[in-house]
Amino acid sequence: MKQIGVFFKKWWLLLAIIVVIGALVLFNMVGYRVGPGLSIVRVGTLVITDLPENASIYVDEAYNRRVTGGIARVSLLPGSHTVIVSVDGYYPWSELVEITSDAETTERPIIIPTKTNAVELEGEAVTAARTKINTTRLPSAFAPLSMEGGCAQISVSGNRILATPTTTPECVPPPYLCVDGSCEATVVFAPLEPIHTVLPYPGRSDALIVGVKQRLFVLEIDPRYPGFFAELVRGGKDTITPRAATSTDHSLVTIVGEKVYGISL
Repeated sequence: MKQIGVFFKKWWLLLAIIVVIGALVLFNMVGYRVGPGLSIVRVGTLVITDLPENASIYVDEAYNRRVTGGIARVSLLPGSHTVIVSVDGYYPWSELVEITSDAETTERPIIIPTKTNAVELEGEAVTAARTKINTTRLPSAFAPLSMEGGCAQISVSGNRILATPTTTPECVPPPYLCVDGSCEATVVFAPLEPIHTVLPYPGRSDALIVGVKQRLFVLEIDPRYPGFFAELVRGGKDTITPRAATSTDHSLVTIVGEKVYGISL
């Protein structure tokens, strides 16, 4: 017993460090981390789906991992985190995500190639596309776009894109429309040049296709930093403003100059 007492007296600091490290490893294995103020909190899980091959993931501007495609699961402390998905040949997708302790938060990145997949249309497809484009109007307060699962209404007023929370009891407005429990209309985008196109991004409820001057681009509705922007079409300075309309769940049609194109998304 005396030898044991001498051993502990000599090596107590090392043993204490080993115990602390062991406890931290055990907490980490079962989903706990050291939080603010040296508190122990249970992490949440960010699930990122529909990832292309060789996607790199960054969390809070620090490299996290590279994935071969499909789904990635990232354990994070509760709270707000910036997430970026970067893939060669595509615009980087970025988002501000809210992580809840002991819960999963699922995100599906918008992956837009830097080289637009546009095909010039011919014959009857041109006539149908022109008709659809010419009958497409900007959303207004009287005829808004229903987005975010029906919980946000998108309209254009005073050359600004506005998102207004839906007031029905079954709707929970997205967090960027609410501060301290009060939900109000929020300016999503306010360019200097006139807005000529605002469409729902095909197959999504959280992003728009916006046309300003000679450009068409994808814009995520959430205006908070870091936000997401990706250019689809850029006409030359002498090009007629490109106009567009959604065609299917995965494509749109656009007029650039005298030509009509279909763009796969």
